[in-house]
Amino acid sequence: MNFIKIITKAIAFIVLVIIIVSNFNSVVKTSKNRVYNYEEIELLRSESATLDKIKKLENQQIYDSIDDFPYDSMGFADDNTFRIIKNVYGNINFYGEFNKGNIELYDYYKEKFIQLLNCTVKFKHIERGEEYYLNEYGCFKPYNNETFNLREYNYCFFDVNNDGAPELCIQEGSSSYIFKYIPQTDDFVLWYELFPSNYQLNGTRKVRWEGLGSGLSGVFYELDAEGHEECTVYFFSKRIYNSKTDESYEVAMVSLPKYAAFNQEDIMLELANQAYFSKGNGTYYFRVTEEQFNALTKDYYEAAKLSRENIKEVTFTYDELFGDF
Repeated sequence: MNFIKIITKAIAFIVLVIIIVSNFNSVVKTSKNRVYNYEEIELLRSESATLDKIKKLENQQIYDSIDDFPYDSMGFADDNTFRIIKNVYGNINFYGEFNKGNIELYDYYKEKFIQLLNCTVKFKHIERGEEYYLNEYGCFKPYNNETFNLREYNYCFFDVNNDGAPELCIQEGSSSYIFKYIPQTDDFVLWYELFPSNYQLNGTRKVRWEGLGSGLSGVFYELDAEGHEECTVYFFSKRIYNSKTDESYEVAMVSLPKYAAFNQEDIMLELANQAYFSKGNGTYYFRVTEEQFNALTKDYYEAAKLSRENIKEVTFTYDELFGDF
């Protein structure tokens, strides 16, 4: 009986040795006390990266909106963070041109847009999935027995989306509505809506918003050919009163530019502990010095100043643009 036990143990030992030798090439030693195979190592690497990412993102300061930021206790972005933000801003071209496109198409497109203005055809609102006559929509809808007067508005006529053909922008007060004609289907669409107010065209496929009141504030949008926002930049300065010190001072904030085709998460892993995130517009903000704020926004304000002049070349009254039709 003892002989049989000895033989059994010997066979089990031999089998164990064979298993270890046969798997020797698929293992790698990562510490003195533990041996992992390649699959285990990749899993550990993934788990480590995830834990590291969670640890970094846990440091984020998240608020419902910019109104909830702790302005009286905010820290400044450090030099490395500012360098990264400045490099991203350096890739943005705030300057815009009011491209005229193919001028030979102008008369044809004017004849088409006259139909839209005269409410003999409808335009499509893509997001709503609805169609409207112009005098059925928004500020164009007459109230209290008012008449729909086309001469009350100003009109911009140029290649807004950079496709070579002109679009029609109707300006009503501080709001604007950009319409595109599609000759292939004989359709009109509301390409972009600058509403409710203070939105301005910065040029072909570029829009800005200028804040009112105390402090500087602005938003810049770069659009794609369909009028979707490809890049968005926010910034503002806010005067803060500290009741503890009885002092007032400016707090300058800039956003990390948002790109529709770019995931901010990777870059934010490096900057998370210095960012203030607004859930209201899904944007990361950083506090910077006044000098840094001016450096980042200098081109925005210069481009805005130029656009206010350049847009005059493509802005018309109704009679100036359509008087011959």
